[in-house]
Amino acid sequence: YLGAAITSVSLALADAGIELYGLVASTSVGLVRSEILVDPSPSEYESPDFKASLLLAYMPSLSQITYIDQDGTMDSKTAQEMVDLCCESCQRLHSMMRECLIKAAAGGKSSKALFSP
Repeated sequence: YLGAAITSVSLALADAGIELYGLVASTSVGLVRSEILVDPSPSEYESPDFKASLLLAYMPSLSQITYIDQDGTMDSKTAQEMVDLCCESCQRLHSMMRECLIKAAAGGKSSKALFSP
């Protein structure tokens, strides 16, 4: 849940008009057997086949990793694949975050209204 919190805080700060270097998007990946899963579910984390996880926060505007946390063991090649996959996922999430903020600004309302049912 830390990844969702990091992303949410970044959006909230930007929506409040706080000057930032850029938005921070965060995602996680997990290693189950030899398969890398993006944003694993709680049941996947609890699987006996779950080997490792990696949480990464990324600022695409600066191409900078702002936070990384690894749990479990993996070889260096798998670790690099997991980091690359997280960065790609964060870039896609970043695009959605920007779109949300732009729509909120164009409509003159908080981005919170865009997420409400």
